Amino acid sequence: LHRAGHRVRLAGNGEELLDLLEARRFDLVVADIQMPEMSGIEALKLHRVLEAGLPPTPWLVLSANATREASEEAYAAGADAYLSKPVETAVLLQAVDRLAAVGATAESLPTQVQEAVGDDQPATEAGQPDALLEDRVLLHIEQLGGGDGFLVELFAGFISDARGLQEKVVAEVEAGHFRQARDELHALRGSAGSVGAQGLFAACGQLSGLCKEQRHGDARAAAAALASLIDRTAEAFSTRNEQTRDARA
Repeated sequence: LHRAGHRVRLAGNGEELLDLLEARRFDLVVADIQMPEMSGIEALKLHRVLEAGLPPTPWLVLSANATREASEEAYAAGADAYLSKPVETAVLLQAVDRLAAVGATAESLPTQVQEAVGDDQPATEAGQPDALLEDRVLLHIEQLGGGDGFLVELFAGFISDARGLQEKVVAEVEAGHFRQARDELHALRGSAGSVGAQGLFAACGQLSGLCKEQRHGDARAAAAALASLIDRTAEAFSTRNEQTRDARA
């Protein structure tokens, strides 16, 4: 978002988000449905009440849930657009650009904009089941950053964060704190989808299902296996980056 020319303020949970919105007006809110302390839907509903009588701030809601019921819930709560993860960079930036322009001029969101960014998201092309990386997503990021330097830096940061989150997941699962483990997995899964780490994205979803069912033994083994998957993802990206540079030389 910074690379695309946007100024960004981050909130760690739904309550922090509402505090920011009370302190000043923003052109756009991008919120995940599943946030700590307070869900994105709850925060959205409360904000719509608090800003009653004022020009509405556009909300773009993100979720790993791609069902129609989830999108309908978001729109019913007052969302202006809904995107299911993993979201392609180009699709996300298109939605942000359109909605932020609406928020900056304090105009209501036209119906055609809701339809364009909420319902017409291209379906992700299915790769090989064992593929670790989605090259199309990586290419989008390269184009956004103006070269592979930005992508390399971004992916390195992702791998570092992923290792930290994996350690937290292992600890939470070991302690039987399945809800907390699912929160950490949600964060990891969202990041993985955003950078094209589709193997890790899928694995996080499967492990989250095990945690939901409280299958302690299976979840413990799957959580430990994430460490190896993160390493293999980093290696696959390094190989892909070297091959790309050789091809361009």
